[in-house]
Amino acid sequence: MAFNGSYSLCEMADLADLEVELNIQERDIARVFRNQRCEVRAEAFPDRVYQGFVSRLMPIADRAKGAVPVRVKLNVPKDEEGVYLKPEMGAIVAFFAESVPEADDPAAQ
Repeated sequence: MAFNGSYSLCEMADLADLEVELNIQERDIARVFRNQRCEVRAEAFPDRVYQGFVSRLMPIADRAKGAVPVRVKLNVPKDEEGVYLKPEMGAIVAFFAESVPEADDPAAQ
């Protein structure tokens, strides 16, 4: 039997470089900005808090959802890489009014 298409045998992820992708409602997007400080909690481990910042506001909104996709980059300690946070896990993100100045400098991350 022949198969047409492109298939993968496995997927790989860099567990030291994680981002949360979420949708922010259009009515709230004016309060979200690049390098904004965030705290992230995985739904599976609500007692563990990770610091992060808004790394990207996507250029195209999702009209069906009335939302704008946003990415929050996490700062995961070296000893926790791959231990608690996994790709596709649910997360709760809290946004703060201040920015993270060191997020401007890629060498600081």
